[in-house]
Amino acid sequence: MSKLTGDPTMRFQKELQLIVNEAMTESLIESKLSDYLVTDCPVKPLIYILPKIHKDYLNPPGRPIVSEHEKGLAAVDVVLSGSDVGPGRARLVLQLLEFILRRNYFLFGDDYYLQLRGTAMGSNVAPTHANIYMAVLEDQYVYASRFWPLVRAWWRYIDDIFVVWEGQIGELLEFHHELNSIYPELDFTVVYSRERVQFLDTMGLLYKLIFFAKSTDRNSLLQFNSHHPKKMVQSLPWSQMLRVRKIITDDSLLDIRLEEMCNKFLDRGYPYASVEEQKNRARATLRSDVRKKNVKVREKHIPFVSTYNTASGFMRNIILKHWHILQQGLPRIDEFTRPPLLSYKRGYNLKDKLVKSDVGPTSKKIFIKGRYTCTSSFVIYLITCPCGLTYVGETTMQIKACISKHKSTIRTKMMDLPIPKHFIESCHAISQLRFRVIDNVPPLRRGSDMVKLLKQKELGWISKLGSRHPGGLNVDYNLQLCAR
Repeated sequence: MSKLTGDPTMRFQKELQLIVNEAMTESLIESKLSDYLVTDCPVKPLIYILPKIHKDYLNPPGRPIVSEHEKGLAAVDVVLSGSDVGPGRARLVLQLLEFILRRNYFLFGDDYYLQLRGTAMGSNVAPTHANIYMAVLEDQYVYASRFWPLVRAWWRYIDDIFVVWEGQIGELLEFHHELNSIYPELDFTVVYSRERVQFLDTMGLLYKLIFFAKSTDRNSLLQFNSHHPKKMVQSLPWSQMLRVRKIITDDSLLDIRLEEMCNKFLDRGYPYASVEEQKNRARATLRSDVRKKNVKVREKHIPFVSTYNTASGFMRNIILKHWHILQQGLPRIDEFTRPPLLSYKRGYNLKDKLVKSDVGPTSKKIFIKGRYTCTSSFVIYLITCPCGLTYVGETTMQIKACISKHKSTIRTKMMDLPIPKHFIESCHAISQLRFRVIDNVPPLRRGSDMVKLLKQKELGWISKLGSRHPGGLNVDYNLQLCAR
């Protein structure tokens, strides 16, 4: 990675806009796709790692990534050249992919970094990019290998590969060494056995499959009293029992694994009678029936999406109770003949409050003395924006009137002032403005110039907090006030 001198968001956004504008000019994309590719208010990415503790508990590696940009782009180019995508659109796809790979930056603490190798795992393109990379590698090297005739079966899910090998173990290890010598940045690991092999959540034995759980596995089933839609919670025991029934091929082990799953649900507070019913139902189901693909006839339902909360059940009942008004009033609209599909987004929960990818600025804590309210006057205040920049100000008014004035300048887009200029250019919402009183000038018994004292304190805090431009939002200040 490479440390950047500042926030590159706006610069990268302009680069992307040029690529998209050129594609629009050449009629390669439509305006709807253009609006999707370039957002007015981009969110700054943060770096975090999903450790693979099942591989090494003490020194867990992070998630795997395609680590070589040039080879990844070349692989996509190979696939595009063999497809029916025209040369113009193929060039655009490669341009956009290169932009994603080479403009992959992130915020860590107070600094911005450019990722020089690897694909961001949170990117929508990452799984497809990795899949294409592996597919081209297979075509060019694996299928052409002298060891390929010894491969009875080769099944890959992105970067997890299940192989049935007909040769000797020594030949398998030679094949493994050959794969690792293709690209130095790729590291294939191999786990083999003559009797059993684990793949995802299954353990394959000779002629049978059993349920498998890693040593680091914990009972993470949803609590019965969790704040989730009740139908979702009630359906979990059946879906998990059915999953056990689908995996287990040895009926002598089925009762043991179903009982284990049953105990997991009981530990999470599920009613005994309900769990037992679903366990017995799964036991009575034939594995051949479970593995059949059910062809569902999808009917058109109007989706009604809302954030799940305590009132969601009441809202659902009200909508369904009065849906007949639409059915009777607009009978020619086919979608109204059926009730809507009520779907829910996850609401803000305790985890969101306690666990944050952005740990915030790493500067030291400064303790504030004094007690202030919204009616306090002759105070020094601190405004913080979502990207961490600060502004120190002073006011002789009540602080609530001062902050209201700041919000008004953002709302009316007064671009000659530093706070509204920054908030508008960075696409911050007014609701994201955070402020606090950090100091004041109390009434003086013998009298003095309280305004001058206030401005001197303001300059002191600007220096202490480092809020001068470009490190902060303070642009205009009078250093002559420091002279006493």
